[in-house]
Amino acid sequence: MIVDTGVSYVDIDRADDWHASAAELLSTAPGPLRVPALVITEVCYLLETRLGSVAE
Repeated sequence: MIVDTGVSYVDIDRADDWHASAAELLSTAPGPLRVPALVITEVCYLLETRLGSVAE
């Protein structure tokens, strides 16, 4: 499964309304999870701008 920015971000942000759903999806998904390189950089940007450098 290819993991996108939204799922990756809300899995980290426990205050997000979608956190529980994302965490369950990622923990129960069959097969390897693939995260494109651009998604990683976008998630890092969102973490820095929304949660601060401590979240990274």
